[in-house]
Order: sequence, then structure tokens, then C-alpha cells
Amino acid sequence: MKQVPGEMAQLSVQLAKRGWYVWMDMPFSLLYAVRDALNEKRFEIVGRALMRYFKKEGRRIESTMRETFPNRGAILKSAFRGRSEKRLCAFGPRVSSSGRWYLL
Repeated sequence: MKQVPGEMAQLSVQLAKRGWYVWMDMPFSLLYAVRDALNEKRFEIVGRALMRYFKKEGRRIESTMRETFPNRGAILKSAFRGRSEKRLCAFGPRVSSSGRWYLL
């Protein structure tokens, strides 16, 4: 288990370089599959897997984020509405080098 945080931090960096971000409660099975696809440079598989996950979990993620960051409710509502309307939104959860989560 000691390797897991380091592996997840490395995966988070690899995904961020491609515009994707790890959500804090993604199943390890998905994360390891994504990591393997990244290592094999099969980026289309990575994109499909993450899109499937976020489409399935979008409402729950929005609810969690709005509860966690109530002072950002208006911007989160707008961003999630934009996502559902297929407009680009420029926000997302980030993890710092110290491993702490924050929201831009």
C-alpha cells in the first residue's frame, strides 16, 4: 500500500498533462486501467474511460463539490451547467504536490 500514494500522484501528473484530473473517490480498478493505457500511449482508451466515469458520476460529483465548497456555489453551478450544455468550462479539482485537494 505504500506505493499507492506515489503511483496515484504520478498518474495525476500524467493525466493533468493531458487535461484530465483524478477525482478523489475514483475506483482503483479504473485508475490502474487508465494508468496502463497511458503507459501504452492508448490515449483514446483513457479519454473514453474517463468520460464514461464522469458522465456516470457527474451529478454526485457536482453535489459533493457544492457541499464541500458552498462559497463557490454560483461558479460551480455555472460550470456544471456549461458542461451539461457542452460548453467548455475551465475549472476542476486539483491536487497539490503536498497531496491536498483544492478547487480552481
